Amino acid sequence: MKARELIAKLKENPEFAQAYAELEPQHQIAREVIRLRVQRGLTQQELAQKVGTQQANISRLENAVGSPSVSLLLRVARALDARLSLELVAREQDGRRSAVAAYKARPAVADPNAVSLRYTSQAEWHSLQESSDAHADE
Repeated sequence: MKARELIAKLKENPEFAQAYAELEPQHQIAREVIRLRVQRGLTQQELAQKVGTQQANISRLENAVGSPSVSLLLRVARALDARLSLELVAREQDGRRSAVAAYKARPAVADPNAVSLRYTSQAEWHSLQESSDAHADE
């Protein structure tokens, strides 16, 4: 069974689905840090040196372990020649969609290949994630 299949099965449990959704901001940050680090040709050790931290902290960040401080994220953004954008979105009152915090990391200079990560609801995020997963399986 593939990891995606296992996660889909586990998401049938509402408690697991809720816990998994709550971790999405950390996963978004992890994916974007990895993407920018690789794009810039840096190892975790090299990024850690530029940030002024240990390689283990970069590893934890890229593995979405724990909740990184805004201070660390700002230093990582600077080291990656990116900007950190944090947005809090009010929850919708109808209960159909639950908005969550969205993190965006974009390069400081205009880059046509830059990806802006922003979503306003779990439903929208899951739709985007499924689309991304479908492309990853191709």
